[in-house]
Amino acid sequence: YMYELKAHAVLNRHIEKAEALVSKFRNQKPPEGATREQIKEWERKKLTTGKVLGIIRRYITSQNVVPRKEVALVKTSYGFKLKQYAPRLLDKVTHKAAGINDIILGRAELPMPETVTEKNMRQIRAARKLIRRKQRQYETQNLQFAEMREDADLKEYLDRTTFINKDGEV
Repeated sequence: YMYELKAHAVLNRHIEKAEALVSKFRNQKPPEGATREQIKEWERKKLTTGKVLGIIRRYITSQNVVPRKEVALVKTSYGFKLKQYAPRLLDKVTHKAAGINDIILGRAELPMPETVTEKNMRQIRAARKLIRRKQRQYETQNLQFAEMREDADLKEYLDRTTFINKDGEV
């Protein structure tokens, strides 16, 4: 990996950090006069070849990170929010998040990005589908007992059963 850092001009900025990391790895020693527990802790935290190679590999793989200039509608544990993948994309948007309960009850609307892309449309359709399902569940749950329809199968089952109280009486 060190060869790749030295060979590529873009990666030259990482050479000093990588060499310092390798020299720190080669020269590391347990602390002098340490207790057994401190030595165990040091053994757990010390640099290993895997850690050093992983850090240097990260230098190489992260050389061409392209920033994503997109906004996504994401579902959180409490509702929906607009997530920006680059800074300052949501500066002009005032309504960035909404709770699922507020959306279902009609007190809030689904947050919408400033410019809607095809990917956003798919996310919005999926969110609306979930909201419709939750609204149907809410309506079913909120039905008053007097407004409920009678289920013929359930009525037949209950007519056939006999209930016995704690005294053994039918």
